[in-house]
Amino acid sequence: MEDGSTRSVRKPSGSRNRTWRLLGTALLIGLAFWIFYGQAPAEGGAPTATTGLTPTTSLLIILVLLLGNAFFALAETALISIRHSWVRMLLEQKHRLAGHLNALKNEPTRFLSTVQVGVTLLGFLASAVAATNLAEPFYQTLKPLEAYVEPRLLYGLSVIIVTLLTGFASIILGEIVPKSIAVAYPERVALTVAAPMVFLDRLLAPPVWLVNAITRLILRPFGIQPQRLAPVVSEEELRVLVEAGEEQGVIEEEEKEMIQSIFEFTDTIVREVMTPRVDMKCVPIDADVQEVIALIRKSGHSRIPVYEGSVDNILGIVHAKDLLQLCEGGRTIHLREVIRPAYFVPESKRVIDLLQELRRQRTHMAIVQDEYGGTAGLVTLEDLVEEIVGEIQDEYDVEPETLVQELPDGSLIIDARMHLDDASELLRTTLESEEFDTLGGYVFGMLGHQPTVGETVTIEGWQLRVHELEGHRIRSVHAIPYTPEPTASEEVASREA
Repeated sequence: MEDGSTRSVRKPSGSRNRTWRLLGTALLIGLAFWIFYGQAPAEGGAPTATTGLTPTTSLLIILVLLLGNAFFALAETALISIRHSWVRMLLEQKHRLAGHLNALKNEPTRFLSTVQVGVTLLGFLASAVAATNLAEPFYQTLKPLEAYVEPRLLYGLSVIIVTLLTGFASIILGEIVPKSIAVAYPERVALTVAAPMVFLDRLLAPPVWLVNAITRLILRPFGIQPQRLAPVVSEEELRVLVEAGEEQGVIEEEEKEMIQSIFEFTDTIVREVMTPRVDMKCVPIDADVQEVIALIRKSGHSRIPVYEGSVDNILGIVHAKDLLQLCEGGRTIHLREVIRPAYFVPESKRVIDLLQELRRQRTHMAIVQDEYGGTAGLVTLEDLVEEIVGEIQDEYDVEPETLVQELPDGSLIIDARMHLDDASELLRTTLESEEFDTLGGYVFGMLGHQPTVGETVTIEGWQLRVHELEGHRIRSVHAIPYTPEPTASEEVASREA
């Protein structure tokens, strides 16, 4: 999957809430100044003008404050958007700003608190300057309306309008524009803001500490601990991003399937991926070596379990390499001389844990045991890898049988070994069983007795008919589309309708 310069970045979750907070703060400040200043009567009943900065100076100060707000917005979006891998690359290259970026990226909660305090202070100051110094000039422009509106109300209206205009300017110049720039060029912006942000982080440390301390003090009686910053994206959000990436052509279908397999890999247990006992190729301990070699040639397997008495008593594993090396001299050997210890695991073990254990044990095969200690099947390292990358075929593998065969009438011949999840997806229905993992096991459980060819169970939209048996085991299932006949009461209801 290519990593281009243009990427989709998740915006900070609090940006929209902060926008409304800015507007609310501006409005509250405007109302406060109207209450304290706009209500004071002057000669002739007109409001008293507050003495302060000139309009030009006030506008320049507000512009500087909005630029400061824009800096914090740039820093927040850029530092959240940059990748950890890019920061690590800068560290390896010994970039002069790599240390600053690494510190900010590894402690996002800290710098976000600094951003929050800075934005709040700058927004408050901008609204205060506007309300105290621009409301009077704006009120003078509204003087002609005094014939229709009470002067005090008109002055209060001018204060509110000025503070709201300041709030909108803060949203556009201090939020939307800088964040759009940071999303488009996150790495370039991050390099620009890193050093100033570290300085401001230290400068604003006292008020940030005070705010956090008061917050913890208020929350303590409720038994609430301040939460650390949540992950930027969750597993479900990543799945959505992968789906969107495939739709837009950024991610190939094979890449999407592999990523989804990795997510499912962590929830899969050994029982779902093992070769069941009935399909295991095993040899007894007293088998002739030539028989074992013949089985290895026929099956294509390089490792064969060895048992004594029954398959429930696995003694070990015989390796094809060991047999070939010992047979070169022409001497007679016994399997007890060459078998290696078997590694046993329960069928409920998670495959991700088994993968780590097989790597640690430096073995490629494990014998799977059921809850009673009997042999349930076997699982190989290749089985686990195939759960992620798909089927791996080498020159000795037999071409796998087709699991699904579609017939001209729309019905399906399905291999009974198909997993229930795959069968549910194929038939677009829900097949659930706590006892069985395969379609054949599901049909067997629904019947409740030893099946015979032709027996049928009915599910939503389908009839599942036993198509072929292998001994006592269902080998294939015939899935036939099925629509139940309406009952007499349903026919009457349809006629009345």
